[in-house]
Amino acid sequence: MLGVIKVMDSNASHKSLVRFASHESTIESLNYAKEDLAHVEEDLVKANDKIAVLEEEVKRLTDELNRK
Repeated sequence: MLGVIKVMDSNASHKSLVRFASHESTIESLNYAKEDLAHVEEDLVKANDKIAVLEEEVKRLTDELNRK
């Protein structure tokens, strides 16, 4: 009976290790995704700033053309 318990403990330990590794991998993937999202947000801010500058330039040029 003791041998069966050791095998059951070994299987349970293996399953626990596999689950832990899976959870650890998921957490690592989420951390990478979080970093990627931060970079995307930075790029979006830069793009929005550039759009604002271009919209101001379009308005200035449009006003200039309308005065002629």
